[in-house]
Amino acid sequence: MVLKGGVLITGANGGLGSAFVSKFIQSSFSSDYHGIYAVRNPKTATELEKVLEDGPKEHSYDLLPIDLSSLDSIRQTASSLNQRVASGSLPPIRALILNAAVMHTEKRVLTKDGFESHFGVNYLANFLFVLLVLGSMDKEHGRIVLVSTALHDSHHWMSRGTFPEGKREMFTRTEDVMRGGEDDDGTEKGRHDVGMRRYSVSKMLLVMFMYELQRRLDLDPVLSKISVFSLDPGGMGGAELTKRGSTASKFFWSNIMPAIQQTSVYFWPNGVLRTNDKSAVDLLAACFDEEKLEEYPKALFLNGSEISASSKESRDQEKQRQLWEGTLDLVKLEEGDTGLQNYK
Repeated sequence: MVLKGGVLITGANGGLGSAFVSKFIQSSFSSDYHGIYAVRNPKTATELEKVLEDGPKEHSYDLLPIDLSSLDSIRQTASSLNQRVASGSLPPIRALILNAAVMHTEKRVLTKDGFESHFGVNYLANFLFVLLVLGSMDKEHGRIVLVSTALHDSHHWMSRGTFPEGKREMFTRTEDVMRGGEDDDGTEKGRHDVGMRRYSVSKMLLVMFMYELQRRLDLDPVLSKISVFSLDPGGMGGAELTKRGSTASKFFWSNIMPAIQQTSVYFWPNGVLRTNDKSAVDLLAACFDEEKLEEYPKALFLNGSEISASSKESRDQEKQRQLWEGTLDLVKLEEGDTGLQNYK
């Protein structure tokens, strides 16, 4: 059977990632599309392994090792992927889902390259990986989905506790956000609030990246049909991300919140609280739906299954440009590294 393309998702082990893989391999798309499931270490991806073992045996897939805290690992993985697509051993990527993320609310953590981890993993890694693999995308119907959050908006009611008056501007310079902004005050609440601000800022940068990337893709003679989305999956109990919070937070999100979310989704499908399964269905629709989203949707912010609007700051085109240029200085792309002609 000739496959129509590939579906690549990062953070495929646990939480939304595993839920998406489960929905995907049980869907009608799985027989036409090859799964590419990116994880830090395939040998320890036990949740993903179980999903695949319980799925259809005829589903074709690859496990893709990648360390998003290392720019060298990202480059190596992208190079291998590009070589396989060019040789025909992998089909072009129809859907590229950037789902993997970190949340550290107890201390400042750095990537292997010395960047603050929220900035380095949640934003910078995705920027570099996307630009490196653009040439391997399906040029006719390719879609890039950046998993974001309502917390990308410092004026959202859920963010106001960690973004008090006077601290709601999230981006001023790339040099500031790459270091994680201000230090905490040494208290548990201070560490938590600063960690949440860093997480939220990283997700806002991802939304800004969506707009600037789409603008540049639209002007590219080869890649102009590729669509870029941001999707807010809501708060999901039991998600892998919540395992890095406090002990009380981890217990609450893993053991109590899932039951609350089941009820919430029934009455308010796109509300603040959602299940992994519900958000996985929304993510699958973002990859393939051509009725509600049409064939070539561009720079959409999706709140679950509905088209919504991102924050005012994320839509600031001058800030988007500044962020793009500042990020290029950090990743040091060279000629031939990306299929995007006007990346500079």
